[in-house]
Amino acid sequence: VTVTVDGAQTTVHTHRTAVGDLLAELGIIPSADDLIDPPPSAPVLAGSAIRITRAHSMVLHVDGVSNELRTHAQTPAAVLREAGVQVQARDQVFLNGQLVDINTPFQPRSTKGAAGASLASLASASLGVQTKNQSSTAAAQNASPLVISLRRAVSVSISQDGASTSIMTAASVVGEALFGEGIYIYAADRVSPSLDEPVAAGMRISIQRARPVTITA
Repeated sequence: VTVTVDGAQTTVHTHRTAVGDLLAELGIIPSADDLIDPPPSAPVLAGSAIRITRAHSMVLHVDGVSNELRTHAQTPAAVLREAGVQVQARDQVFLNGQLVDINTPFQPRSTKGAAGASLASLASASLGVQTKNQSSTAAAQNASPLVISLRRAVSVSISQDGASTSIMTAASVVGEALFGEGIYIYAADRVSPSLDEPVAAGMRISIQRARPVTITA
C-alpha cells in the first residue's frame, strides 16, 4: 500500500483492513481539517494508494486584529476570501512582510502535529516502510506558519499648482504615496507633511513647486 502525505510517499505492508486503522498503525493522526482519499472507513486493498493533504496554518493580520486559521488555500486571495475578508482594489497584501500579488500562489508550510508523526520517523517502525523526501517533510513540519498582512488603502488629498485631487493609497509614508501616483519631487520643492510622514486617512498633502529664475547682472 502506498501512503502519500503532502507529497512525501511511503510504501508499507499491512494486515489492516481499513484506511483509518492503517493510518493509526503508522502513527499518522489526521486533523479534522485534513483531506483523506479514500476516507478512513474505506477498505485497504492490495496496491491501494492513500493520499493525505494536510491543512496548513496561516496567521492573518487584518484591521489591527491577528487570527490563525487552518486552510488548504494556496493564494492570499483564497485565504482572505475563506476568512471572509474583503479586499479593495488599492489595498496591499504582504506575505511574511513582502508585498505580493494577491493571486500569486505560495508554498504552504505544514506545522508540527498537523498529521501526527512524520513519515521519516516511520522508517524505523519495522513495518517495511520505504520513504521519499524525508528531510523535506520533517523540515516542513517544524516550520512556522506563513503570515498574511492586509494594509488598507485610505483616502488622502494632494494639492499642487492650484489643483487638488483625492486618491486612495495603501502607501506607508507620504513619499511612497506620491511616487505611486507618478508625482516626482525635486530637491527645491516643498512638501507638507514631509515625505517620511506616515500616511493617515484624510491627510492633506501640499506640494509647492520650485520655479526656475533667471538672474541677470
